[in-house]
Amino acid sequence: MKRNNLYFSKIEKLKNEIEEIFKRIFGLDLKEESWILYESYKEAKENMIRLGVLWLQLAIEDLLESFITGHIYVARKNVRREKMPKYFTKSKRCKEIEKIIHKMKFITKVKIAENFNVITKREAKMLEKLWEIRCKLAHNWMVNKKILVKKGKGSKRRYQPFIEYNGKNLFSGRVFLEEFDKDYSKIFLRLFNQLPLE
Repeated sequence: MKRNNLYFSKIEKLKNEIEEIFKRIFGLDLKEESWILYESYKEAKENMIRLGVLWLQLAIEDLLESFITGHIYVARKNVRREKMPKYFTKSKRCKEIEKIIHKMKFITKVKIAENFNVITKREAKMLEKLWEIRCKLAHNWMVNKKILVKKGKGSKRRYQPFIEYNGKNLFSGRVFLEEFDKDYSKIFLRLFNQLPLE
């Protein structure tokens, strides 16, 4: 019972810290006019979605690195008939291999993983799209905006969201949660569940 109480107090402390950080970054603790507060909440939502995209991309990239490293270790074992080192071994030779793989571009890791049959062709295409979205989010400050795609006057002008997923605005909460996050979480969980235990 005491152990549970200890974690409850830690959880409450973390929740308070998260709330304080969140309010401070986005100005949600300021007593401003309603329209300013509305814009602050919009910015907070946009950046939570940005964080979700970046987190998923980094998590999937780490998993791909693990599988690529494992395949190389297996190949070395078959060719040289050496004992295969465990994942994340501290041996100098294996650490060098891990460093080389870590320095590769994400798209290169995706293509290698596809060739090793770690991911399917469809998943590779999805991860290429993930990288495209991730780069836009990482290199642009204002991201929830519309861009002009067809010039003209009045109703002839056509705009589209700066970042789309399945032809829809990624910054719609429903699109992010029910489509984007659902699709890429499946890839993440499939890879995670296939990791070796040792």
